[in-house]
Amino acid sequence: MASNPPTTLTTGGYNGSGEFSDGTVQEVIVLNTSINTSDRQTIETNQLCYYSVPPTIALSLIPGVPANAPTASIPYTTTTINPATFSITWDAAALAAGFVNITDAILTASPISVNLPTPTVAGGIFNGILIVKTACGVQSIDYPIAIRILNPILGTTQTAQAAYSIRKIAPAYNGPAIRVRRSSDNTTQDIGFIASGDLDEAALLAFVGSGNGFVSTWYDQSGNARNAVQNNVANQPRIVNSGVVDLANTRPTLTLSGGQNMISALTNAQAVGTGITATFSSVFRTNNGVNQSLFGGNGNEYNIHAPWGDGNTYYDVSNAGQGRIAGPLNWSALSVATFLRSGALAEVYKNGVNSINSNSRNTSHTFSNSTISLFSNGNGSFTQGIVPEMIFFSNALTSADRITIETDQTCYYSIPPTINLSLIPGVPANATTATIPYSTTTLNPATYSITWDAAALAAGFVNITD
Repeated sequence: MASNPPTTLTTGGYNGSGEFSDGTVQEVIVLNTSINTSDRQTIETNQLCYYSVPPTIALSLIPGVPANAPTASIPYTTTTINPATFSITWDAAALAAGFVNITDAILTASPISVNLPTPTVAGGIFNGILIVKTACGVQSIDYPIAIRILNPILGTTQTAQAAYSIRKIAPAYNGPAIRVRRSSDNTTQDIGFIASGDLDEAALLAFVGSGNGFVSTWYDQSGNARNAVQNNVANQPRIVNSGVVDLANTRPTLTLSGGQNMISALTNAQAVGTGITATFSSVFRTNNGVNQSLFGGNGNEYNIHAPWGDGNTYYDVSNAGQGRIAGPLNWSALSVATFLRSGALAEVYKNGVNSINSNSRNTSHTFSNSTISLFSNGNGSFTQGIVPEMIFFSNALTSADRITIETDQTCYYSIPPTINLSLIPGVPANATTATIPYSTTTLNPATYSITWDAAALAAGFVNITD
């Protein structure tokens, strides 16, 4: 049997029998018919304005911009209550640098574009407060924003999406290199650089003492603040072993025994540019016979196996298949590596030599917002070896910029060049010259020297230096 509806409308409770509201009610309008969208919005807009209900805006991460860029973008995803305008009030430092406050500008579709002063210095961070307003002038809460001016990397004009190193690779960067946890009591401390840009090993050892030191944060030097973090002590890379700094040749390095990784704030979508462009630059040594990933984001969507257990190096950008190149290549000695995608072109350089390549890869893919795991694919396949430096670019470096970075890395980490000599042809008696043929070199050697043994010197041969 159907129940009879109540004869009166009860507010603040259910049918007068309890379940009372806890709050305030300023207006109730009851209509005995449905209303169209236009009428609904008219009523809601009037109520929002009259009762001063503030609008909201959901800001996304603001990407950094190169020095002297004319504009910066402030992306957002959603708004509520239809804000019509926005304003930005810069702090004193930003105003002194030439930023200009914005008042009640029309709020366009995302992103908001902001004009920047010229010049802007690399490494600068400029802070302000953004608000939005409705058409009737109701104002949102304050939203802090920061415009970051990116840092050029290693003598180039290129700026990175993320840049991790145990040395200073961006001259304008003024933060620490790493945060270290010591084994004696699990206390952590930031470790920075000395004036030369080298890691402050004295401060590192003074903090760690005779125990072990592990890296819990690897700071991003790009200016994007996309630090790599590992809070699980069991998964942190080591940098000090029993009071001795782990070294790559003579330089400090992160050491990975398998089972260590760090989660970067960098996503695949940020690391790879439109049309599938990317460059990954690194210095590392890894063990053979191990299924390992140097880094990985969303499985094989953006991933490097260097090498896999089968002895091949795999470079995946937009998953396997048309996004992959692979070939037999190991990294058992400390090496300089560049992995590059430029649309259909994919290349892997080891110590300056183009070792794996293809010019028929795919040129379109929608990359995910999955964060990138350093030293694993995010689900395992942990790196075994040492890694002192990892740099992510979302563009394909020019040959000149690639060689500039590789040369700097080669010199800093003392990675020796090589030359592949061919068979030296004999010469007739009393010939005036001999030739020493070679086929290839690595790391662009510039000079050569020959030191003869005692018998050759006695016969009149002369040593050659540089």
